[in-house]
Amino acid sequence: MQVGALVGLGNAAFGAGDTIAAIASYKKALAISPGNPTAWERLARVYDSQWIAESRSIVRVATRLTSPGEPITEDVPTAAGSMTLQGELTWVQRGIGSGFVVDEQGDIVTNAHVVESADRNGWAYELWVGVRRAPGSSDCDFYEAKVVAIDRDVDLAIVRTLDKI
Repeated sequence: MQVGALVGLGNAAFGAGDTIAAIASYKKALAISPGNPTAWERLARVYDSQWIAESRSIVRVATRLTSPGEPITEDVPTAAGSMTLQGELTWVQRGIGSGFVVDEQGDIVTNAHVVESADRNGWAYELWVGVRRAPGSSDCDFYEAKVVAIDRDVDLAIVRTLDKI
Protein backbone atom coordinates (compact mmCIF):
# COMPACT_ATOMS: atom_id res chain seq x y z
CA MET A 1 0.00 0.00 0.00
CA GLN A 2 1.24 3.50 -0.84
CA VAL A 3 2.27 5.99 1.85
CA GLY A 4 -0.31 8.51 0.62
CA ALA A 5 -3.09 5.94 0.92
CA LEU A 6 -2.07 5.08 4.48
CA VAL A 7 -2.02 8.76 5.43
CA GLY A 8 -5.47 9.11 3.83
CA LEU A 9 -6.78 6.17 5.85
CA GLY A 10 -5.32 7.75 8.98
CA ASN A 11 -7.00 11.07 8.16
CA ALA A 12 -10.37 9.34 7.66
CA ALA A 13 -10.03 7.42 10.93
CA PHE A 14 -9.04 10.56 12.83
CA GLY A 15 -11.96 12.46 11.30
CA ALA A 16 -14.28 9.68 12.49
CA GLY A 17 -12.84 9.92 16.00
CA ASP A 18 -10.94 6.61 15.86
CA THR A 19 -7.54 7.78 17.10
CA ILE A 20 -6.21 4.24 17.56
CA ALA A 21 -6.80 3.38 13.88
CA ALA A 22 -5.41 6.77 12.82
CA ILE A 23 -2.20 6.23 14.80
CA ALA A 24 -1.81 2.73 13.35
CA SER A 25 -2.17 4.04 9.76
CA TYR A 26 0.31 6.88 10.27
CA LYS A 27 2.83 4.53 11.89
CA LYS A 28 2.52 2.12 8.93
CA ALA A 29 3.16 5.04 6.57
CA LEU A 30 6.25 5.99 8.58
CA ALA A 31 7.48 2.39 8.53
CA ILE A 32 7.50 2.59 4.72
CA SER A 33 8.82 6.14 4.53
CA PRO A 34 10.41 7.24 7.86
CA GLY A 35 11.12 10.78 6.67
CA ASN A 36 7.59 11.53 5.40
CA PRO A 37 6.76 14.98 6.85
CA THR A 38 3.00 14.66 6.25
CA ALA A 39 2.77 11.38 8.19
CA TRP A 40 4.82 12.89 11.07
CA GLU A 41 2.62 16.00 11.16
CA ARG A 42 -0.62 13.98 11.17
CA LEU A 43 0.69 11.62 13.86
CA ALA A 44 1.63 14.64 15.97
CA ARG A 45 -1.90 16.06 15.54
CA VAL A 46 -3.49 12.85 16.80
CA TYR A 47 -1.16 12.79 19.80
CA ASP A 48 -1.91 16.48 20.40
CA SER A 49 -5.65 15.83 20.42
CA GLN A 50 -5.21 13.08 23.01
CA TRP A 51 -2.74 15.19 24.97
CA ILE A 52 -5.05 18.21 25.23
CA ALA A 53 -8.02 16.10 26.31
CA GLU A 54 -6.20 14.38 29.17
CA SER A 55 -5.18 15.57 32.61
CA ARG A 56 -2.05 17.62 33.25
CA SER A 57 -0.12 14.46 34.11
CA ILE A 58 -0.15 13.34 30.46
CA VAL A 59 2.87 14.91 28.77
CA ARG A 60 4.42 15.16 25.34
CA VAL A 61 7.88 13.63 24.99
CA ALA A 62 9.96 14.96 22.10
CA THR A 63 13.44 14.01 20.94
CA ARG A 64 15.80 15.54 18.44
CA LEU A 65 18.91 13.93 17.04
CA THR A 66 21.20 16.26 15.05
CA SER A 67 24.11 15.11 12.93
CA PRO A 68 27.45 16.86 12.88
CA GLY A 69 27.75 19.13 9.83
CA GLU A 70 29.15 17.60 6.67
CA PRO A 71 30.99 20.02 4.38
CA ILE A 72 29.55 20.00 0.86
CA THR A 73 30.60 21.59 -2.41
CA GLU A 74 28.30 21.43 -5.39
CA ASP A 75 28.47 22.92 -8.88
CA VAL A 76 25.08 24.26 -9.94
CA PRO A 77 24.33 25.23 -13.54
CA THR A 78 22.75 28.68 -13.95
CA ALA A 79 21.78 30.81 -16.96
CA ALA A 80 25.00 32.82 -16.48
CA GLY A 81 27.18 29.71 -16.25
CA SER A 82 28.14 27.31 -13.47
CA MET A 83 28.15 28.44 -9.84
CA THR A 84 29.86 26.60 -6.99
CA LEU A 85 27.93 26.35 -3.73
CA GLN A 86 29.73 25.54 -0.51
CA GLY A 87 28.22 24.91 2.86
CA GLU A 88 27.44 22.41 5.55
CA LEU A 89 24.79 19.71 5.49
CA THR A 90 23.13 18.76 8.78
CA TRP A 91 20.55 16.02 9.26
CA VAL A 92 17.86 16.25 11.95
CA GLN A 93 15.76 13.31 13.11
CA ARG A 94 12.80 13.98 15.41
CA GLY A 95 10.66 11.71 17.53
CA ILE A 96 7.43 12.28 19.41
CA GLY A 97 5.43 10.36 21.95
CA SER A 98 3.56 10.69 25.17
CA GLY A 99 4.13 9.79 28.78
CA PHE A 100 2.77 10.40 32.23
CA VAL A 101 4.19 12.10 35.30
CA VAL A 102 4.66 9.77 38.28
CA ASP A 103 6.04 12.15 40.91
CA GLU A 104 6.72 15.81 41.69
CA GLN A 105 10.44 15.42 40.96
CA GLY A 106 9.59 15.19 37.28
CA ASP A 107 9.88 11.44 36.70
CA ILE A 108 7.91 10.42 33.62
CA VAL A 109 7.09 6.99 32.23
CA THR A 110 7.17 6.72 28.44
CA ASN A 111 8.01 4.17 25.75
CA ALA A 112 11.64 3.16 25.31
CA HIS A 113 11.43 3.46 21.52
CA VAL A 114 10.48 7.15 21.88
CA VAL A 115 13.56 8.16 23.87
CA GLU A 116 16.30 5.80 22.82
CA SER A 117 18.84 7.61 20.71
CA ALA A 118 20.36 6.09 17.66
CA ASP A 119 23.92 5.23 18.61
CA ARG A 120 25.47 7.51 16.04
CA ASN A 121 28.91 8.86 16.68
CA GLY A 122 29.02 12.64 17.00
CA TRP A 123 25.26 13.23 16.79
CA ALA A 124 23.69 15.59 19.39
CA TYR A 125 20.70 14.20 21.31
CA GLU A 126 18.03 16.37 22.95
CA LEU A 127 15.05 15.25 25.04
CA TRP A 128 12.21 17.61 25.99
CA VAL A 129 8.97 17.14 27.89
CA GLY A 130 5.93 19.39 27.40
CA VAL A 131 3.70 19.74 30.48
CA ARG A 132 0.34 21.47 30.14
CA ARG A 133 -0.24 24.36 32.52
CA ALA A 134 -3.80 23.20 33.28
CA PRO A 135 -6.01 20.22 32.32
CA GLY A 136 -7.58 20.75 28.90
CA SER A 137 -5.24 23.64 28.06
CA SER A 138 -3.02 23.68 25.00
CA ASP A 139 -0.59 26.06 26.76
CA CYS A 140 2.41 24.21 28.12
CA ASP A 141 5.84 24.59 29.59
CA PHE A 142 8.77 22.66 28.15
CA TYR A 143 11.45 21.06 30.28
CA GLU A 144 14.72 19.53 29.19
CA ALA A 145 14.95 15.93 30.37
CA LYS A 146 17.29 12.94 30.54
CA VAL A 147 16.76 9.19 30.38
CA VAL A 148 17.04 7.65 33.87
CA ALA A 149 16.16 4.03 33.09
CA ILE A 150 15.24 2.08 29.98
CA ASP A 151 13.98 -1.48 29.39
CA ARG A 152 13.81 -2.26 25.70
CA ASP A 153 12.30 -5.71 26.32
CA VAL A 154 9.06 -4.22 27.68
CA ASP A 155 9.44 -0.93 25.73
CA LEU A 156 9.35 1.30 28.83
CA ALA A 157 11.58 4.12 29.97
CA ILE A 158 11.73 6.60 32.81
CA VAL A 159 12.85 10.11 32.00
CA ARG A 160 13.42 12.93 34.46
CA THR A 161 13.11 16.62 33.81
CA LEU A 162 16.22 18.60 34.68
CA ASP A 163 14.03 21.21 36.45
CA LYS A 164 11.26 20.41 38.91
CA ILE A 165 7.79 20.39 37.33
